[in-house]
Amino acid sequence: MLYTDGLSETLNISGEAYEEARLEELLKGLRHAGANEICTVIYDAMTDFRGETPQFDGLTLVVLKKK
Repeated sequence: MLYTDGLSETLNISGEAYEEARLEELLKGLRHAGANEICTVIYDAMTDFRGETPQFDGLTLVVLKKK
């Protein structure tokens, strides 16, 4: 998985960053998911965390899985 800092530095309404630790915890439960599902779950979790706060930075997320 590759991602830009726009993901880990996404802020919520309280000014709290999404941070890598939160992303790592989310990924632990996605080991057996496909790449598309992983991207969707991560994006949805980040946007839920952000809420109504505008995304201030670009966001790139790439997930590769070997069959």
